[in-house]
Amino acid sequence: MTDELNALADAAKDYDDSGVRSDGEDVDSSSGLISESGFRSDTRNIAAECG
Repeated sequence: MTDELNALADAAKDYDDSGVRSDGEDVDSSSGLISESGFRSDTRNIAAECG
């Protein structure tokens, strides 16, 4: 996983919203390669919160 994805996962896991925290766990648990559709699926709550 890249440094950017690690940073996103870490920030999301510390966020107030439980959906965003869940997304952080999903991103953190992805091993190595992640497809665009997988990334979109894993970060849907983050995207909704960020607008």
